[in-house]
Amino acid sequence: MPDQLTKEGLTLKNLTEIRDEMVLGLKEVYGQDINTGITTADGQMITIFAQACIDSREIIKSMYDSFDVFQAEGVVLDQRVALGGIKRKGASFTFASIQVDIDKEVRLQGLDLERGTVSPAVPNLFTVKDNTGTEYYLMDTITLTLGSPDGSPSPDSTVDKPITRFSLNFRAAEIGKVETLANTINDVVTIIAGVVKINNENKAPVVGLNEETDEQLKVRFARSSSLPAQGYLEGIQSQIEALPKVDLAKVYENDTDLTNSDGQPPHSVWVVIKGTPALADDPDYDPRDTGLSVSEVLYSKVPAGVGIYAAPNTEGNGIFHEEKVIRSNGQFFVGRWNEAEDRDLYIKMTVHFRKNLYALKEILTLDVQNKEKLKQSMIGEGGGDYLRWNLGESAGSDDIVHFLKEKHPDYRVSNVYISLTGNWDTDSHQLIDSEKYQTFVVAKDRISIV
Repeated sequence: MPDQLTKEGLTLKNLTEIRDEMVLGLKEVYGQDINTGITTADGQMITIFAQACIDSREIIKSMYDSFDVFQAEGVVLDQRVALGGIKRKGASFTFASIQVDIDKEVRLQGLDLERGTVSPAVPNLFTVKDNTGTEYYLMDTITLTLGSPDGSPSPDSTVDKPITRFSLNFRAAEIGKVETLANTINDVVTIIAGVVKINNENKAPVVGLNEETDEQLKVRFARSSSLPAQGYLEGIQSQIEALPKVDLAKVYENDTDLTNSDGQPPHSVWVVIKGTPALADDPDYDPRDTGLSVSEVLYSKVPAGVGIYAAPNTEGNGIFHEEKVIRSNGQFFVGRWNEAEDRDLYIKMTVHFRKNLYALKEILTLDVQNKEKLKQSMIGEGGGDYLRWNLGESAGSDDIVHFLKEKHPDYRVSNVYISLTGNWDTDSHQLIDSEKYQTFVVAKDRISIV
């Protein structure tokens, strides 16, 4: 097979062909009786040179393949999808509200203008951490005064020793998905005289997102081919998923003449979104930064005569949103959608480590450190793919086994069970169905590895 680029594609010589050509060339120079066997010095030299040629061809092949979006990776993939108007979604930070108790006036240094910097160079930056070592930075520099009306008396305050509590905003040091549980941020890293106690009474109100992976970006790019379509469900979904702060979207259609079992009226679409997209009536809304709002997408994509439904804002239906945008004729168009609810999922499984893939009997039990790393990989701490389900998608134990086998081929996973309560005696399943407006989510404290 010759090295050539034709309309059929790129073809390259393999190792055997290159080595045979080198042998023929050497025999023409040194004679037909030279020994080029694989065990001889000449034979080994030829093989080394041939392998170098193969390495060069593999680089050429990789460059050629990268012109195909679905074979490109990393920065090259970013360049390819940009030709189709698609941009990789970047990671975001987790933000937490932390209560700080003081017994005298203190000045705490915050991020200020470097609040969006991953590795800020701020001297004496007030830093705290949780029980897993995850650090958080104070957002804004502030001076706290004992007895200030901006604070409140601490439960630990006494007549002899007054203590004032303030609720301050912090940002996770690491960008990406960082889970924060209530009452776990208790350690001060930057010691400041006067700060006597810290605690987060609630879990983080805003959990960061990991950077969109190559696979997720390729899926979204595949959907983007239907962006120009009007009224096409994939077109609506792909454009909504392209909006900032949108993780997932699902568009359900009832094309019958009757209201279906979900309460969706006939001839209507129902949009469910996981995320918090910008609203056109938000004070900070700027289409130059955020693109269209959800209602503007629906206005441009949903054809006349098709209704837009959203489930009522009652418990178990997801959060109801309604937004008005002005039509080209000056009348209002009302867009509606539901913000998806997270449904906590508990996982219990047995995991062993196979020290040698080919030594099936050499099976080891995971230690505490490796169990923690496995849990982190399952929830996406540190970036990369993580265990998740789509909107309305059922959760099964086989999903978990498949994910772990793909990510950790040296692990043996068995006895996988899932639960909605963590009560394994009465609530233990291998398949759990989901409502259309829900997504299953996992957290480290809900994963049990034995």
